[in-house]
Amino acid sequence: MGVNSKIMELNLNVWKRGSQRAVHKPLLLLYALSQYQKGHDRFFTYKEIDEPLRDLLIEFGPYRTSHHPEYPFWRLQNDGIWELKNHEKAQPRSSNIDAKKSELLKYGVAGGLNQKEFDDIVNSKDKMARAIGELLEEFFPETIHDDIIEKLNIQEYLNKPHKRDPNFRQAVLTAYGYKCAICGFDCRLGHAPIGLEAAHIQWHQNNGPSTIENGIALCSLHHKAFDRGVFTINGCYRIQLSTNAYGGEIYKQLFSKFDNLEINLPNSIFLPSKIFLKWHTLNIFQK
Repeated sequence: MGVNSKIMELNLNVWKRGSQRAVHKPLLLLYALSQYQKGHDRFFTYKEIDEPLRDLLIEFGPYRTSHHPEYPFWRLQNDGIWELKNHEKAQPRSSNIDAKKSELLKYGVAGGLNQKEFDDIVNSKDKMARAIGELLEEFFPETIHDDIIEKLNIQEYLNKPHKRDPNFRQAVLTAYGYKCAICGFDCRLGHAPIGLEAAHIQWHQNNGPSTIENGIALCSLHHKAFDRGVFTINGCYRIQLSTNAYGGEIYKQLFSKFDNLEINLPNSIFLPSKIFLKWHTLNIFQK
């Protein structure tokens, strides 16, 4: 069953179905906000949106063999905050009511925030910052916020406290003996673990619970790589590297040598759920 996720500063309802990732509209909005910060006018032609949005979908969206920036560009009008112009003659696809990409280009279809949303957000640095912050918090884990901010050169993002179960980190790290499940990293300073984190397997933003079965202890490096889809963990608890990932000698030491090896497993009662592992493989792993 679909549910709507509310982004208050944009009055945006983003449709979700269960735990599926729905980041196409948020990435389009983040791109638009980043350009508004630089003085872009209200409307973007589809031609100028196509390539940068495709790049964002490839880098930060779920793995797909092909990407369609035209879908969020067209469909966002249904949320009541995105306005299209020059779209009246654009013919839909045979399979749905979305306009064909070729039609968007042919007629110079343009889209942008409606006038009210544009005036409210663009004229207020505080509202701009909150809109960006809410989009990042709602749809992406903290490990990749900085990557998106850097990619878009967003200057107005305000960090916000994260609502997480305070016991999650402690429980996961304890279950894994305060060691990274991939490389065994276990640095401590006094009694405090350094650079060791509790990662959600199925993202918190996609209904992943804060339970030990949905957690895995990872060093900061492997946590970020896990959230970016550099590797996944299969149903046999073995590491599977993306064929798109590569690097030099250090990469081989930190990643390649672990390919197809079993992770450092916790006690059997705390094993990662195969349901959550499958979600990660289907939604995050960059095959």
